[in-house]
Order: sequence, then structure tokens, then C-alpha cells
Amino acid sequence: MRRWTRAWTIGPGTAVLGMLLAGTPVGLGLDERFGLGWLFLMRGPIAPPEEVVVVSLDAQSARRLGLPERIEDWPRTVHARLIERLVEAGASVIAFDVFFQDARDGAQDRIFADAIAAAGQVVLFDELRRQRGLVDGSGSMAAMFETERVVHPLPILAEAAAGHGPFPLPREPRRVDQFWTFVTTAEVPVPTLPMIALQRHAMATFPQWLELLREGGVAWIGERSEMPQGLRSGAELSRLMARLRGEFLEDPRLAERLRDRLGGSGWQLRAKALLAALIDAYHSPDSRYLNFYGGAGRIRTVSSHQVLTADPASPPLDLAGRVVFVGLSEPLNVESPDKFMTVFGGSDGIDINGVEIAATAFANLLGRRTLTPAGPLPILLLVGAFGLAVGMTAASWPALVAIPASLALAALYYAGAQHAFSAHALWLPVAVPILIQLPLGLFGGLLAQYREARRARSNISRAMRYYLPEKVATGLAEAPLDPGKLTERVYAACMVTDAERFTSVAEDMSPEEVSGFLNEYFEILFGIVERHGGIVTDVVGDGMTSVWTAAQPEPGCRLRACLAALEIDRAVGEFNRRSDGRRLPTRIGLHAGQAMVGNVGGSGRFAYSVMGDSVNTAARIESLNKQLGTHLLATETMAGDLSEVVVRPLGRFQLVGKREALPMLEIVGRRGEACDQRLLAEFAAALGAFQRQDWARTGELLEQILLRSPWDGPSRFYLEECRGYARGAAPPVEPGLISLKRK
Repeated sequence: MRRWTRAWTIGPGTAVLGMLLAGTPVGLGLDERFGLGWLFLMRGPIAPPEEVVVVSLDAQSARRLGLPERIEDWPRTVHARLIERLVEAGASVIAFDVFFQDARDGAQDRIFADAIAAAGQVVLFDELRRQRGLVDGSGSMAAMFETERVVHPLPILAEAAAGHGPFPLPREPRRVDQFWTFVTTAEVPVPTLPMIALQRHAMATFPQWLELLREGGVAWIGERSEMPQGLRSGAELSRLMARLRGEFLEDPRLAERLRDRLGGSGWQLRAKALLAALIDAYHSPDSRYLNFYGGAGRIRTVSSHQVLTADPASPPLDLAGRVVFVGLSEPLNVESPDKFMTVFGGSDGIDINGVEIAATAFANLLGRRTLTPAGPLPILLLVGAFGLAVGMTAASWPALVAIPASLALAALYYAGAQHAFSAHALWLPVAVPILIQLPLGLFGGLLAQYREARRARSNISRAMRYYLPEKVATGLAEAPLDPGKLTERVYAACMVTDAERFTSVAEDMSPEEVSGFLNEYFEILFGIVERHGGIVTDVVGDGMTSVWTAAQPEPGCRLRACLAALEIDRAVGEFNRRSDGRRLPTRIGLHAGQAMVGNVGGSGRFAYSVMGDSVNTAARIESLNKQLGTHLLATETMAGDLSEVVVRPLGRFQLVGKREALPMLEIVGRRGEACDQRLLAEFAAALGAFQRQDWARTGELLEQILLRSPWDGPSRFYLEECRGYARGAAPPVEPGLISLKRK
């Protein structure tokens, strides 16, 4: 098969397959599940609009205010006071993401209703309920039907509100990616909570809005009977919004005419922005993709107790012109029934409260920054062009050129898609091109070039006889080298791991089971090390040694090693949970310093390894975990200056066989992740007392820690040391120094 014949077979084939898949629900679901997540995570958090604020009804506020633990049981007079304080602070609209369905104490309900009516800007939450039933048609078999109906709040509250609407969100297992501006029940469009909040927020421009609609050709706007004075009734507002939505659906060019008139001179900047937001909201599809600003807590959140109890030392709450969403919003580390999985939830389990999603939807509408998926034609053109380019590249050039060239095409395509997403909120397909077309085009092109690849096979085969690490074998693929000369002195961050209780686990397993179990275990560890740029140099039994190297001392290799260690610690935990009782808790030791990395051996057989004091010290530190009851230890040299990780100083230790004492750290997690800050602070205080040789105070502080955190190994270790000194044992030669007697 000639070169260009291959290219014009593989290229169009890759393009057509990608186009066929991209237009199916499978392809669309793949891009929503993976592509959208990549784009958000690569873009990262962005600043949310200042016009929206969340006021949280949380357990902390309940404790501070002496209220019932369940938010649903709070007296409605509390909500009334909250409205009054928010109005005083200048809130433009107050939207409750709380369903007030049941009647309570009549006086309290009346006080709450009076506060809502007095504010004139409170929007309440409706519940959208699905109903199923059977219908019998003329004696035939009954058929199942399903309908949706909107359940309004308590009538006294609904009548007082400036508006009320639903805000439906999907539950597990589906991730929340979209919201609705209108939902249709009984063939009538019903505005949702964020949409009503937007219309209420724009009421200052209501006369301009009506005039714009008249000029755009909405004839009935001139009928005064259709325009209640001020539209204070929530029902009237919903009817008006539903009728306007119908106009935009029936006349697709209405939005274009309104934008043309809005583009003229004479409009104030704020009014123009609000009217443009209304046009987009009424014209666009009911379902919109959420443009999240980041993970949980990204939108400014104020606890309700801070609103209700003013602090004289703090500046007064200023919410002038802002839209406030009130609802159940617990901190990141507190579980809540009103939390939802989003693209920013990830493996840490931190989901976003429903009220913050409602606030995000409103902010998207106000700023006209909801995500805009590319249309069907642009998707087909982009996917087809990418598949054609990748397939032809992979089929036209030798593997050593085709692979990097195809990856470069993929990187260029992804960079363009990321730019469109980050700069313009335009969502282009990335999952189908990257996950399907790229490997498919490469596989087809390289498979067609199998004969050309055979010339390199002998060199690769020879290299693999000498080298375990994949990147070393890849480097020898083109030209054979003398492996005995590939040893160099480098700066190395060393990591040593060891599995606890492996002997007892393996005792009840056959050799085949032990081999398979260890292969699965090491596959996890190897993959993490390689993803973080490290090299596995030794595997002995259930232990592993890995290094990250650099020509000169620099924090990058140390950081990658620490991040790999944290990921290994989490991944081994997941492995243990799914291993049917066969658990391999893993201890990790980290140290950095000069080392020799390369080949050890002779007679044509070599092992790629690391040699030097740094790896020996890392091994001793790994063993120190057993005495301290920890899993992940590092020296201060290794991790003391890395701001990206959270560490706990554990004191100075003189390891067996070492002349110099080393300050030890426990790596707790990545910066920004949830961790027990109270434990870190209390342990630091106890360690300070220990270093001052105040044994009584040290023991008291450590006992307090263990009452709350009985699992904390370092606290238990130091408590035993402290008790020994309190009983008369000889104190350390240097204050605070722990001199170990065993490995």
C-alpha cells in the first residue's frame, strides 16, 4: 500500500467514524461526561459576579442562634428578621431556595408573610412534582402516563411574594451540568427561580423593557390590562413571563430585532446590560449549561447568623444592588442532603449546595455567560477535519514522526477548544476527537506501517533486556548504547514504600494468587509514579523504591515526589477497600539529596537502580512510620519549603546509624484540601511544650488530642515518651531530640 493511498484511506475513515459518533447520544454523552470536565478543570476557577451573594442556613448558624438543628424547624420569624436585615443591607432581590409548604404557627406565618410583602422583592421556591397514573381508553388496556405539576408555597406566603418558581435539579447518579430557565407543565412554560430573580432584579428597567418589546413588535404590550402596576403579585409576574416566553418561541427573529434596537445610542450602560440579559434568557433554549465559577463555596457566602447578629467590630453588611439567594448551604466538609455532584466535585467528594447552583444559574444569566455548545454543523466540521488530519498524519509518516505529530495536532486542537471555552464560554467537542479519533487514527496508521516499524524492533528489544524504566528503553530505541556507561550523579528525591502485614496476607494465598495480588497492587503504584514523572528503580518483595531526578537541587522533583506519595496513599486506600479483606496498608518514606542513578551489574546483565545515602535515609524514614503510627513521612529537606502541600512537623529524630538528627514532617495533604487544622494546631502546641521539656503540660495537651483523635499515632508516641521522662527517665541530650534505638 503506497504512502498516500494509506493516508487517503485511514484519514477519511477516521473522520467519518468520528462524525457518525459525534452526532449520536453516545458521543454527546461522552463529551458531556469527560470533555466538559476537562475543559472546566483546565480552565480552573474564575471570579464570580459581585452582584450575587449566598446567605447560608447552616448548622453553625443554628448553634450560634440557639435554633433547632434541622433548618426546616426554624421559626419563620427568623426568616422574617433575615429578610428585614437583607433589605436594610440594600439587597435588590431575595430568593429563597427553601420550600415553605406547610402551615406553622399562624402568628409566625403572618409575621413572615408581612415581612415578604413589605420587602416587595422576595422570590420563593416552588416544588416540581412528578405524578404517575393509569388511563383507560375505551375498554382497552390501561396505559401509564406521567405528568409534572408545580406545588406552590403556603398560600399566605405565595400571595405576599414578588414571585415564586421551581428549580429542578437531577439526583444521583447524574452529574448536574444544566439548569432550566423555563419548565413546561400542562403545555404552559413556567419560569424557574433564577429566571424570576433575573426579571425581578431588572425591574428598575421595566419601563424600558416594555418600550423595547413594543418597538420589537409585541403588540399586546400596549394593553394596560396585561400590565399590572408594579407586578407585585408572583402569579401575575409568572403569567407575564410565560406569555413573553411564548412570543420569543413563536417569533424566532424577535430577539434579533430587540438586539438591533438595543444596539442604538441613548441607553444607559447598566440598563443596556440588564435588557440584553433578559433578551438572551427569554430567547435561548429552556435548558442551559451551567458555567461554574469553581468548586463549592466559590460564590461569596455569608452565614445567616452573621446577618442576624451584627458585630460592632465588623463593617456593616453591604448588599447594595445585589441578588441574595438564601438556602441550606453547609461547609465543604459537612454532608448535606441538598448537595449535588458537579464537574468540580471530583474524587474528593466535595459537592455543591443546591442554593449555590441556583445562584450560579442566576449569575450566568445576568452576565450572559452560560455555556454555549457548538451547533451540529460546526461539530461535524470540526470532528471531520480533526479525524482527517490525524488519520492522514499517522498513515503518512514513520511512527517516530507520526506519533508526536498526531499528539501535537491533538494538543493544538485541544488548546483551541480550551481557549474558546475559557474566553468565550463556547463548548467545542473534545472527548470524541481526543478519546476516539486520536487513538483510532494512530492505531490505523501505525498498523498500516507495520513493515516499516520492524526495522526498529531489534534495537527496542535489545534495549528492553537492559532497562526496566520505560523512558530509558524509549531513549535507546533508535541507537544501541553501552548500558555500563549510563550512570550519573544527580540530585534525587527518593521515595521508599513498604506494605504492612504482607506476610500474613500472603500466608493464606497460593503463589498464583500472591503474584496476581501483587501485580494489581504494583500496577497502581507504578502508574502513579510514572504519571508524576518518577522512575521505579527497585522492587523487592512488597517494597518499592522510586526517584525523581534533576541535574541540580530544585523543588520541582521534590514536589512531584510528594504529590505522587499522596496519590499512592489515597489509591492504596481505595485498593484495600475493594480487596475482599486482603489489605496492604502502605508506609512511605521520602528524602532528597545527591545520589548515583544508573546501571549496576555486568556480564551483559544490568539493573537500573539508585545508590547513595539519600535512598538509605528514605528507607529508614519509611520504617519510622511503624513507631509513629503514620503512613507518609518526609524530612524537612524534602518537603519543608513546599507550599503546595500541608505538613505536620513531628520533631527532630536521630535515626539508627545516622550521626545527624533530621527534622521529620508528616505530609497531611495538598494545599486547599480539607484537613484537620485543629489537630495540627494542638499538636504543634504539644510539640512546643515537649521541646521545652514541660512534661506535665505536654502530657495534658496530648491526652486532650487523643480524646478527640484516638487514632493519631504521633500524639500517642510522644505521650509515651513524655510519660517515660515524667517517671524519671533521662531526658534527651538536646531538648526535643528523639534518639531511636531500633530501625
